[in-house]
Amino acid sequence: MKKDPKTKIPRSALDELIMDCSQQLLELIEDKENKSLAYVSYQDMYSLGVFREQTVFAVKAPGETTLDILPPTGDSIPVHMKSTTGPIDVCVCVMTQDLSSNETLDGVGTSSSESTQPEHPHPEKEDPPEQSEELLEVKANGM
Repeated sequence: MKKDPKTKIPRSALDELIMDCSQQLLELIEDKENKSLAYVSYQDMYSLGVFREQTVFAVKAPGETTLDILPPTGDSIPVHMKSTTGPIDVCVCVMTQDLSSNETLDGVGTSSSESTQPEHPHPEKEDPPEQSEELLEVKANGM
């Protein structure tokens, strides 16, 4: 029986653990209840130095959402997002907060688009897809 040189564990046991972890991860990702619980905090984003002193848009959107960044117009950059399968939620964060203080940052805001299709009373019947759009204008001097 071959053993892994670093862990001294039989390779078959490692392969089985990897397969088990992969299956558990797949089940976790596919669970619809878990999808609503996934999040990233402001501190998570701020802890990545690349985002500091930047304007960051956190977007929660369904699969197949399109994002178009249009040519700059004056001092803004138009950004257009479109979804045909559900709403788009956007949170704007200006990443300059001093994490050692408890003050609220004025540059944090959210936007949520409403679906253009009403919810169908019989979910077992196939409905036309919901549609959602967001148009954001980003000022160039704020970036």
